[in-house]
Amino acid sequence: MYKLSTTFKSATLAIAASTALLFAATAVAGSDNGKSKGKPGKNMILEGGTIAEIAAAVNDGGNGEFNNLLTVVGCFGPVTLVPGDNLIIDLLNGSDKYTLFAPTDAAFANLLGRLEPLFPGVSANPCILDDNEDLSMNTLFTVLTYHVTEGRRFSNSVFNSNNAKMIPTLAEIDITSYVTADEVPVLQDVDNQEVFVVAPLFNINAVNGVIHVVDAVLLPIDLPGDA
Repeated sequence: MYKLSTTFKSATLAIAASTALLFAATAVAGSDNGKSKGKPGKNMILEGGTIAEIAAAVNDGGNGEFNNLLTVVGCFGPVTLVPGDNLIIDLLNGSDKYTLFAPTDAAFANLLGRLEPLFPGVSANPCILDDNEDLSMNTLFTVLTYHVTEGRRFSNSVFNSNNAKMIPTLAEIDITSYVTADEVPVLQDVDNQEVFVVAPLFNINAVNGVIHVVDAVLLPIDLPGDA
């Protein structure tokens, strides 16, 4: 498991103090895997800091929801705020505006369980996916950028209550979004997974964008086979 450096932790300490308890309380409310009704609309929960800082603050101490996300980000360099150390951190810690669909630890655990029979050892070291010839066009970088779209997209921009909508991503592969007859917002990926927002952990407002927590890792490929 990759650990946050002292530099990264100190940069996010102030945010951690104000967000940790709030996240813990809202995580309990979101324990229905996001399949509750959630009408699209602005509903900011956490504020202050960049997308990268908020994710780290929520995860401070290793008890948050994003241990596995930060582990995968660590495949691209030290998880610090030092410019140039990690291209994913740089992307989500800059001034450009992005929206991140952030998978929980459980989401990554489920994915790695699916991948383990296909790629032995991936549960212990997700970084090996970048070395696999079968995934040469679908590396971890593509998977991560598939969770990022340009601009500040609150839920009323992501979801259209009347029609399905194509959401462009930095991986240059679209995600489909729609709202069910029961008013449940859903994302659908290339693997045809139905991915739900973890209510009420959506529309989290960062200074450089928006975070929506989701209950599965969005896949830009049709995963070849299952266990």
